[in-house]
Amino acid sequence: MAYLGMGLFAVLTVIAGFHVYWGLGGLWPAASEPELVRTVVGDANGQMMPGRGATLVVAFLVFSAGLVALARNAALPGLIAWIPFLGSWVLSFVFLVRGAFTYLAAAGTLAWPYPLAEPFRTLDQMIYAPLCLGIGASFLVLALKGGAASA
Repeated sequence: MAYLGMGLFAVLTVIAGFHVYWGLGGLWPAASEPELVRTVVGDANGQMMPGRGATLVVAFLVFSAGLVALARNAALPGLIAWIPFLGSWVLSFVFLVRGAFTYLAAAGTLAWPYPLAEPFRTLDQMIYAPLCLGIGASFLVLALKGGAASA
């Protein structure tokens, strides 16, 4: 189980790093801001990335999720042990819903709040959503490993 928590921490830290990079004005994997919007946000009408503050908040939240995965393997005292225990359940739900949303939207059951652009639509179905489902399933495994006392 320790390797699962460390692996999740590593993956989420890399994802958080991308968000910090974008929040500070980086454009990779695109050549321009409108292209980056179409690639990582998916808004077909968007010309600008979300603001620096919002992007850095997302980076902080993603990194914090990684800390929850890491803490799930730590021997934490008393009530503090409940934070990563409950966090694992919440994060499992969040990531599984995000991953499933892609396929429900593709099936016409749900809709994105804006028209989706390429290459986001393809990347979402091939990379982003499966990654979210994998992260969500991993958090579920961490959540199921036992109560807060066995963290």
